[in-house]
Amino acid sequence: MTNEILYQYAIDENKKLVHIDIVEKGTKFICPECEKEFILKKSGKTGKGSKQPHFAHKELSQIVL
Repeated sequence: MTNEILYQYAIDENKKLVHIDIVEKGTKFICPECEKEFILKKSGKTGKGSKQPHFAHKELSQIVL
């Protein structure tokens, strides 16, 4: 198990905040925090072993502390 943050909200092409439950593949999404491109991770599979739907950054960036 990783410590990956599972983002449930993103900004859509219409610049509106959207939840993972109402979005479809084929749309561009932006991170509301850093404004970098998100990828939708939503397979439609359910049950044991399936992953929770979420948004992920398209490219990982280093965080400077």
